Amino acid sequence: MMTVRTLVPTLDRVLSLNRELDRVFTRNLGNSGTWLPAMDVVERSDAFVVTLDVPGISHDAIDLTFDQGALTIRGTRVGAEYGEQDKIYVAERTLGEFERVVRLPETVDGDRIQASFDRGVVTIVIPKAPAARARKIAISTNGHQS
Repeated sequence: MMTVRTLVPTLDRVLSLNRELDRVFTRNLGNSGTWLPAMDVVERSDAFVVTLDVPGISHDAIDLTFDQGALTIRGTRVGAEYGEQDKIYVAERTLGEFERVVRLPETVDGDRIQASFDRGVVTIVIPKAPAARARKIAISTNGHQS
């Protein structure tokens, strides 16, 4: 029996590569004004759902675009300004701009994307095109559908 391998990456492989690249860049950039909010991408039978944690950012400071199969999420988190006389003991919050890009299959319906914002969490629902959804196919026997 011959095993067939595909050269087209699955969504799982693409997202895994995205996560690994994000880790490398986060480790190397540190607190330099670029950060990557935590993100989940879940595939359901009828849609993909992207959830992004963006604490400290208002919904109007987030920009969402969908172009040629790529969902891009951008925003900026600003923090308190410290004066020359301030003594900073701990500064762990990363501030500045972020950008996350999620490549999606061609089977999504970009015209019906919906986004919501609740308590620092952005949820984006990207519906699948009706033709891309799994469906049961009837088998006919002697001209009759079963």
